Amino acid sequence: MSHLQTQCKLFQFDRVFSPKSSQRDIFEEVQSLIQSAMEGFNVCIMAYGQTGSGKTFSMIGEDENPGLYFSAADEIYRILRAKQSHVEFDLSVSVIEIYNEQIRDLL
Repeated sequence: MSHLQTQCKLFQFDRVFSPKSSQRDIFEEVQSLIQSAMEGFNVCIMAYGQTGSGKTFSMIGEDENPGLYFSAADEIYRILRAKQSHVEFDLSVSVIEIYNEQIRDLL
């Protein structure tokens, strides 16, 4: 766990990535959450940081280096294909952005 304390508020993070972390490093860290979601648990993956710190790149990436959105979707469909003969799934996804205290639906 990483901690950041500012103005008497303590923030706790499960994981903080360095600028040298790869998209694969980040995906491998959250891959188990995708499995948990497929088992019926509610899951939230949040990118937090100051402007320009790489949140959008981590979540979206680029064609040859996809971010979490696309890697997670690929993993979901991989699991669906593997279990399609004996499990029925009802899948819903939300992608939102909170910017300047305004919530925007990115889908």
